[in-house]
Amino acid sequence: EEAEAEAAVVDGQLLHDTVIAPMVSMLLEPASASDAADRPPHFRLALMAALGAIGRESLYAHACCRGAVVLALSAHLGRDELSQEYGCAMRELRSLAAQCGREGYIAEGTTEALCRALSPQLAAEWAWWLVERPELLEPTAHKLLDTSVNEMLELALPHALPSITLLGGLAQRGVHRRGER
Repeated sequence: EEAEAEAAVVDGQLLHDTVIAPMVSMLLEPASASDAADRPPHFRLALMAALGAIGRESLYAHACCRGAVVLALSAHLGRDELSQEYGCAMRELRSLAAQCGREGYIAEGTTEALCRALSPQLAAEWAWWLVERPELLEPTAHKLLDTSVNEMLELALPHALPSITLLGGLAQRGVHRRGER
């Protein structure tokens, strides 16, 4: 109850920006990056487990926090299913879904229910994966949503389209303004 009271006071976006986003950035940083070369071999697995544990905490129950956790862990589903990273990602995603089910955030504690509940936070990234990381679409659709890539993108479309339209409009506006100079 105390953590729930804290969560009501603390802004979810602030928690995302100060705690979740830096962890996600380190997790998704390529292994060839200068900082990453100095890290122990299991650093990424420990970071995935820590991110999953934070996502299960009621203080971080905001959709923006949990959406970022789901996306960061999902980015490892393109790996070999027998790899440690894939196994850790699926374990943490299932644990997060189960916790959300126990909290009543979702009716059923499954990754499918969690992804559907968080689809406004996940949709734009899923649409971006279509261009930048298509290898993640199939495992995400099949393993997390138990559906096809087309059905996953149909779920994402109503949430992603406004963001895509806005970004396209802003980019177009910027092009026109630069051309006017």
